[in-house]
Amino acid sequence: MKWDYDMKEIIADGIVHAVGVTIGVVSIVALLIMAAPAVGALAR
Repeated sequence: MKWDYDMKEIIADGIVHAVGVTIGVVSIVALLIMAAPAVGALAR
């Protein structure tokens, strides 16, 4: 299998993947913050 990508395509792919991972991490943090009260994680 031959990969025939130029540098611009590789950079664009990296940027798209970095944005996707960042959105995923932010979403996980937001979900945990929203779910914390439901499981009593903030109760003292």
